[in-house]
Amino acid sequence: MTLVTLKNSALIELAFSVSLGWILACYQFGIPVKFIRDRRRLLQAHIDYILMGMIQLILATAVSSSTLYITRRCELAFIIGCWTNPSLFIFGAILPRSFTDLEINKIPMMLSFAVMTTAVFSLLADNFN
Repeated sequence: MTLVTLKNSALIELAFSVSLGWILACYQFGIPVKFIRDRRRLLQAHIDYILMGMIQLILATAVSSSTLYITRRCELAFIIGCWTNPSLFIFGAILPRSFTDLEINKIPMMLSFAVMTTAVFSLLADNFN
């Protein structure tokens, strides 16, 4: 895995967010989208995909300019965390609330946050002077 992977992941994530923006725009023009059950969750996903894509892009830029050092394991954790965190909102937007309210659905959320936390603290430990 190289920084190209991190940069490409960021660009794909930003493009995906733009695609979600079109679904949100449909609602603005009064065109309902049948498979979306919760527009608020979709908006949260849209914003989170933008933020996570930007985090990856900034990180790739900082590493390529030799400002930061990142291990391959940390890079992979960032990519996984940046995709799974906003994806949880997609599930909330599509699946029925009776399913998303189940306690078992907290497990993927906690795993996703754990991966992202590990990535951030690993980056901190590798670059702390």
